[in-house]
Amino acid sequence: MDNVIRLFLKNRSKESNDDNNNASWCQLFIDDYNSTRVKIIHIKRGKFQIIDDVEGGKYVGKIVDASDIHHCEV
Repeated sequence: MDNVIRLFLKNRSKESNDDNNNASWCQLFIDDYNSTRVKIIHIKRGKFQIIDDVEGGKYVGKIVDASDIHHCEV
């Protein structure tokens, strides 16, 4: 799954280096029962940084692993 997400984000916007253009809204698993919608950017080797969320900024700035991401919106 990590490769799919990485390819999706890499191909999303090659011509722009702006973080908002390379970001995607995704469903993130917080724990086994809870999930939330977050906007992420790829930073390195299966790690993503949350730059926005629907929880009022509760998770902004956190770095998450690719295994916690369920799906991304196209």
